[in-house]
Amino acid sequence: MGHSRVGRGTELGAEKVRVCVKIFGQEYVIRAAAPPEHIEEIARYVDEKMRKVAETNEKLSISKVAVLAALNIADELCRVKREHERSLRLVRTRTRRSEGVAD
Repeated sequence: MGHSRVGRGTELGAEKVRVCVKIFGQEYVIRAAAPPEHIEEIARYVDEKMRKVAETNEKLSISKVAVLAALNIADELCRVKREHERSLRLVRTRTRRSEGVAD
């Protein structure tokens, strides 16, 4: 897959690319202001998540597989955001402590 074409975007001169990807057996043309490799990586990730969901129950419709895969991806995102926020708080706390020691 992975065919790409560059076009002029509408966001203040951002270059948009069109990339043809295959997700769960379906072809999609994605248009985005991102490198084609990034779009292809995301498509592979979504395809992998959908296939894992489909393996658990072969009778699920494609739309149900997509929704369950989206929920799994959203769960991962929420966990990563929560961990990132926790890390930021820890850095801020340590920074404040070290600034207090330096005074």
